[in-house]
Parts: sequence; C-alpha cells; structure tokens
Amino acid sequence: MKRKMNWPGFFKKFADETAALAFTLASSVIVFVTLSGKTQTIALIATVAALAVHYTKVMLENDMD
Repeated sequence: MKRKMNWPGFFKKFADETAALAFTLASSVIVFVTLSGKTQTIALIATVAALAVHYTKVMLENDMD
C-alpha cells in the first residue's frame, strides 16, 4: 500500500528540526569561516554529510503521536 506524502507535515518537521539544530548550524558556520584550505574542505564535507544523514533519519521516522 502506497502512502500519500503529507507536504505540510514534512515542512513542519523540517522546520522544527532545523530550529533544534540552530546552535549546531551556527557553530558549523563559525568553524567553516575560521578554517582555511584542506581543513575547511574536510569540515564542509563532514557537516554536509552529517546533516544529510540526520535529516534523512528524522524524515523517515514514523511519529507515534
């Protein structure tokens, strides 16, 4: 059985999760700005990968509410 996508719920969940990660995202920006060269590239890749894994996990979870 195919489930229908609940877009308003998806965007609310995305916004709530982004708000919960506010300090983490701000810290990532500070780290990215203060680093340079290869270390900056590694930090950017690590941040993007972590966010991709986190958002994928959160969005695929079934809420039991």
